Amino acid sequence: MPNWELNDQVRKFLRYRVNYLADRTRDYAQADFPLDQETLQMLVMDREQVMTMRDLAFKGVSLPAYNQQRLGFLREQLPGLLRGVTVMLETPKNMYMALPPESYARDIRLTTNSRQFAHLDFEREPLPDEKREALVSWLNRAVRQKRLAEITQFAAAFVLEKHAKTCAHLHRIWPTLATLINSVDGTLMTRSRTGDRLWHDTWKDRLHARHRPLAMYDPDPKVMEELRPLMKAADTVLTAGMMLAPYETEPGTVKAVVDYWEALPTDKRYP
Repeated sequence: MPNWELNDQVRKFLRYRVNYLADRTRDYAQADFPLDQETLQMLVMDREQVMTMRDLAFKGVSLPAYNQQRLGFLREQLPGLLRGVTVMLETPKNMYMALPPESYARDIRLTTNSRQFAHLDFEREPLPDEKREALVSWLNRAVRQKRLAEITQFAAAFVLEKHAKTCAHLHRIWPTLATLINSVDGTLMTRSRTGDRLWHDTWKDRLHARHRPLAMYDPDPKVMEELRPLMKAADTVLTAGMMLAPYETEPGTVKAVVDYWEALPTDKRYP
């Protein structure tokens, strides 16, 4: 059985597939943000100020308002929150903010005096216990899935660029990645185009081929020792992504996406 070298095009294709499936599982984890827009509005600005601005707007005064903003959730504010986190929110209607939202920051610092995100005042506007618990649960779940997505994308890129030189290497190191050739979803290709279809069929056959013996393609044991736990976590993400239907946000609801999470001393980031 011939063995084929993985070229840049097939590596890029498989990485697109990995990112697509990881994003899908993350979309489900970030669904159903528990706070509605009115609650958020009163948490980011004093209630009296909000009512004053609404009254001015009703009288025709033009005031700045935003439907996208970065909010910060700190551990000292929310008991049970495992890691501080910033979340990018998209709201159905514009909100008033004390400071204009900053859509980009290279290095976010999760401190009480940071100006890189809007702060929520839970003392001024306390949440009912049920809502607070739901918020903490959502944040912890969303951060966990974002971390898993980062691990998945890092591990796939590392294997494809550094260790999977051929189809046989890929089968030996991480056979799950070879199965991602079965679909073009999430890539720049479409099977309605003849060239794309021929390319896809060719590489599907090549990546489905079983090479014997595979032992000759074993990676360095130290490499596998490092990669094995990452690939195990990533396989869970990729399998879930393949089983789930694309997530569709319900119109008229708050859309929330984890932007940045606070790394604890025991955490390792996978860029």
